Amino acid sequence: MPHLPRKTRYALIFMKTPCQKCGALMHPDEEGLCEKLIGRDTEVRLCIDCLGKKFGASREDLENLIIRYRKSGCQLFSPWDE
Repeated sequence: MPHLPRKTRYALIFMKTPCQKCGALMHPDEEGLCEKLIGRDTEVRLCIDCLGKKFGASREDLENLIIRYRKSGCQLFSPWDE
């Protein structure tokens, strides 16, 4: 198996939850963003693209929001390592 960057290996291991709207496998940070935007007690799981459609935000805006939450140390997101 070729060497993969740590973040890629992490994503391949943990991307198991499908988006409830389009079926795409979600990265854990997408699940965290869903909980952050909709609420921690929600059963709704939407990928970043479907979340963008729901809230009228671009993918880039949501990715920047994930980075902001990760840098702030929010436990819903994977740790920030530069």
